[in-house]
Amino acid sequence: MQDPGEPLRRVGRAPTEPYEREETLDDRGDPPSSIVGGDRRPGHRAIRSSKFTIVSPKVLRRWTADAHNRAMVANMSRLERIVDELPEAQRVDIEEWGGHPSFRVRGKNFVFSDADATSLSFKLTKDEAAAVIATESGAEPVGYGLGRHGWVSVRVPRDGTDEWWAQLREWVRTSYTLIAPKTLARVVLAEDAVSTTGGPA
Repeated sequence: MQDPGEPLRRVGRAPTEPYEREETLDDRGDPPSSIVGGDRRPGHRAIRSSKFTIVSPKVLRRWTADAHNRAMVANMSRLERIVDELPEAQRVDIEEWGGHPSFRVRGKNFVFSDADATSLSFKLTKDEAAAVIATESGAEPVGYGLGRHGWVSVRVPRDGTDEWWAQLREWVRTSYTLIAPKTLARVVLAEDAVSTTGGPA
């Protein structure tokens, strides 16, 4: 039985029959087999019926934190794959900003990111920037006067779809072409023209 006074949170549907037995969770806070499968070792306690599982808030917070950490790694990995397509682009972590990454071409920034790539800033044409701010949830002009020059900040949705990431790729590539030297920008513009039309521009 659970300790008196310890609040429990329900995961799944409401019970339709009495509790059958108690189960234990991994000391690391791994979910019970009724949710994700696998062995259970001594540690945090959950109560399981054939219809639902109840876990303590402490364990639930651990699961949430683990999921968030996985999302952070996935965001940065996807962003870096987009940047890796661009000639001479490189990542530089800015020590003065707590190690937050920036992405540069020949010393000039074309993307700013927070540590977990959940907030990104990049440059668009003024018309494109206005359209993104008007239509994209959470998008806003970058501060310090940069917004007047087309710099936009967006929030990466936690459940961002492949379609959303494809749109982000377009924004990042646009930012690159606006910042990079013309010789490098022309390479990317030519690639985009081929991708869009199926042949050289």
